[in-house]
Formats: sequence, C-alpha cells, structure tokens
Amino acid sequence: MKFIKSSLWTGISVGAKTIGSVIVNKIIARFFLPSDFALISHFQNLMNIILMIPSDGINKGLVKYLSDKGLTENEYTKYLGTAILLNLIVFIIAAIGLVIKYDYLESLFITGNISPRLWMVLFLGVIVINLVSYFSFSILLSAQKIKTYVLLTTLSTLLLVGLLYVISLFKNFSAVLLLLGAGPALLFFLSIYIALKDLTYKFRFHFSLGAIKDLSGFILMAASMVLFARVVEFVVRIIAFNEFSVYDTGLWQAVVKFSDYYAIACTSILSVAFYPKASELMHRQLALKKFVWHVLIVVTPFAVITLAFIYFFKSEILYFFFDESFVAGAYLFDFQVVGDLFKVYSFVLAFLLSAQARTWMFICIQALSAAVYLVSIYLLIPVFGLEGFSMAHAVRFLIYLLVLVYIQRKLLFS
Repeated sequence: MKFIKSSLWTGISVGAKTIGSVIVNKIIARFFLPSDFALISHFQNLMNIILMIPSDGINKGLVKYLSDKGLTENEYTKYLGTAILLNLIVFIIAAIGLVIKYDYLESLFITGNISPRLWMVLFLGVIVINLVSYFSFSILLSAQKIKTYVLLTTLSTLLLVGLLYVISLFKNFSAVLLLLGAGPALLFFLSIYIALKDLTYKFRFHFSLGAIKDLSGFILMAASMVLFARVVEFVVRIIAFNEFSVYDTGLWQAVVKFSDYYAIACTSILSVAFYPKASELMHRQLALKKFVWHVLIVVTPFAVITLAFIYFFKSEILYFFFDESFVAGAYLFDFQVVGDLFKVYSFVLAFLLSAQARTWMFICIQALSAAVYLVSIYLLIPVFGLEGFSMAHAVRFLIYLLVLVYIQRKLLFS
C-alpha cells in the first residue's frame, strides 16, 4: 500500500514531466527539423553521460545511507560532505573533457550569433545547477519528502515549457540546447534552500575515506551505466549519422524519445517508491520477496496496456506528439515496444540489484547488455536498415531481463 501511495505522488511528478516533455518535443517539432531533433537528442545524451554518475551513483548512494535513521550526527555530515566533494570532482573532470572536445561541440551545437566561448561558459553553468539540484533532491528523498520533491520537479517542468516556447520563437538552436539541459534544475536555488532546511543535522563540511568507500559501489555501478549505456547510445547515434542521413536518424530518435517517456516514468517511480523501500527491506528477505513480486504485479497491466496502445496508434502518436514529418518513422515502433516491455521488468530487477549493492555483478551485466546491443546492430543494420536499431533494442533487453531473472532466482522463486 505504501508503494502505491508513493507511486501516486511520483506519478503526479512523472505525469507532469511526461506532459512537459510532450509539449517540449511538440515545440521543437514545430520550430525545428527532424535533423535538428537528432542533434538535440545527441546533446541530451551528452548531458546524461556527464550527470549520470552524480544522479545515479553519488546521490543514489547518499539516499541509501541518509535514509538510515540510526546514523549519528558525525556519520550523517560526513556522507553529505563526501557527496559534495565527489560531485565537485565529477564537475572538474567533465569541464576538462568538454574543453578538450571544444571543437567537436562547436561544430554540432553552436550556431547563430552566440559567442562559442560564452556558450561553453553557460554550458558549464548548466552542469553546475544540475549537480546542485540532484544533490538537494537526494536529501529530500532520504527524508521521505516526496511531496516536496514532486512539487519542485513539476514547477521546473512548467517553467521549462514556458521559457522554451519563447526562445524557440527566435529559432536560436544553441540557446534551446542550453535551456533543455537546464530544464530539470531551473529551480535549483529553491531546491537547495528547502533541502538544507530538511537536514537531520546541521551541515558541516567534512568527508571521510569510509564514506567514499561506501559510496564507491554506487559510483562504479553508475559509471558502468555511463560507459555501457549512455556512451554506447552516443556511439550508436554517430553510427546512425554515418550510415543513414541525419534526417533518418531524427525519425528513429523521435521513436526512441517517445520510448524514453515510458522509461522515465518507470525509473522515476522506481527510484522514489521502490528503491528506498527495497533498501530498507534488504535484511528481511521474505518481506523483500513479497514487495518485489507486488511491484512486478502492479506494473504489469500498466506496461502491457500502455505499450499495446502505442503499438496500435503509432502513426497517430508521431503526428500528435511531434509533427507530420515524423510519421514516416512509425514502423520503427514495432520492435521498440517489444523491447520496452522487457525493459520495464528488467528495470525493477536492476534497481533491486543496485539496492543489494552487488557492484561487480551489476557492472558485468551492463557490459553484457552493451555487447549484445552493439553486436545486434552490427548484424541487423545491413539486413534490415534503420529498423535494425529497434530490433537490436528488443534483443538487448530480452537478454538483459533473462540474465537478471537468473541472478535473482533465489529471491524470486525460493
């Protein structure tokens, strides 16, 4: 029952994000071309590469440890200070990498009258406010302030939609990219203010090697996701650019983007309503088993009905949510929705594996998943063309799900 209640609040946030994303993509489809859409997806992928270790690694671990009501003040503040230090290190590494690849960024993302150097400074600022927001959200979630989290993320989405429409009127592609990158963090100043008020103990900056060690498992798992998921997606998109036109890549990316709505909904709900509870039940295996099966049963009708609807109304979806120029890619949904069904169940079991802190197991299956995806693309693209990407997606998550079921077989079936 608690999972359902938490899911309802998270559902409000996810609903707002999803509706916001739909409007955002509709605005982009109205003012820009499918080729621009492909570049926007490429930019958002780059943002995910930079921010995944902080969001899914450092701060996910922070939620786990700060959720422990038995922490002393010294332990609590050490985890906070260590998380800040690690986020700072990530920013420095990212900034160095972006400066090194400055020419590549300029060739793809910087257009119009904006100064390339100014754009780079603003881009780094966008990364900073995202880091601040993710850190503040981890504090709120560890304190079970789900309603506050929902309100902040919903308001940020509404603000993004309004600002994006205004900026898109001027067709300033580079400015649109920066705004999309900053979208989830537009209220970062309010987020950190509220989060600091909800601290269990007064903040004092200090860190410890012990806290770094505790968080390192989560960082390694997130790093594996960056390497074997986000970087792979980045490389695959480059393959699509080279093998097909940027326009065709844009058609495929529209289908992937709609698929991402579904993935975002699942991960948002699981990160708020499933992951903290699973971490809490980790030493009560029978209760954990019942909870996991409860979640799998709850998500099944939602997954099946929603994906069936997408399959049967794929052309209408592309027309309504994007533009008539994207309808030509409707056939790419056929295998995409199959892969998404496998993806839903695999997400539940992957979150469980993360909560169990089985770091090297998690990394190994991420590597396997990436390998399956790349090999599938290599074999399918020459035969099936652009649809080979969607088929590879389905193969990837079928294998991923089967491996996760095997890993969790004792918990699920004993």
